[in-house]
Amino acid sequence: MIFSTVRAKTPAILGACFLTAGLLLVGACSKKEEEAKTPSVHEVFQEAETMFRNNDIGGAVDRFNLILRNTVPGTPERPLAALYLAEFAYRQGQWEQSVQFVLDAEKEMPNLPPQAYMTLGKAYLQGNRRDDAIAVWEKLAASQPTLAPVRNNLGVAYLDAKNYDKAIVVLEQAVTIEPDYLRAYQNLAEAYAKKGLTKKAEAAQRKAVALQQRQAGQGAAAPGAVPAVPAVPATPATQPQG
Repeated sequence: MIFSTVRAKTPAILGACFLTAGLLLVGACSKKEEEAKTPSVHEVFQEAETMFRNNDIGGAVDRFNLILRNTVPGTPERPLAALYLAEFAYRQGQWEQSVQFVLDAEKEMPNLPPQAYMTLGKAYLQGNRRDDAIAVWEKLAASQPTLAPVRNNLGVAYLDAKNYDKAIVVLEQAVTIEPDYLRAYQNLAEAYAKKGLTKKAEAAQRKAVALQQRQAGQGAAAPGAVPAVPAVPATPATQPQG
């Protein structure tokens, strides 16, 4: 009876063992499947970039913030995510936050793209830190001799500082680099007028009007774009441009 009892229980015991092993195996497989479905940091960044460009700003910002919260310094996507957030903060009028995002990005990526310093300068200028904006753009202008928008923005900052001579110099450089740069001609006309150079101001204004009419007729975007970053919506004359 004892033997038969043991034999009777053996299948149940083996069945329990096989069931336990099966559950463990299923659990391990489920974990592997879950890990396989988890997107990489790069995939999250690419998704966020696509959302940003398609104007799904809320979704993009959530993902860029997720990258900053869940990665360590040295992760390649971190400074790039910070730059997108700096651009978003600037658009929202959050000047100091925009500045901080750029500075944080610079700590991890010392050689930022030109657009990052364009955004930094604009945030400084809008946040009543004109001297900081001028310092950023002067340095950028020196390192980017063919970048017209930084000279336009520097001209705007000089106009704000009532330094009309310097404003004229850099704005003339901007229209020399890009002869069809409407915004720069508008700002140059103002600089000439402030300096009392009436004829030059009138000539620059006529050029600006002609360019505006031509570009409106062609439906073309105005020159002055800076490559390699999220674009900034159009801004009025005597304001810094993207």
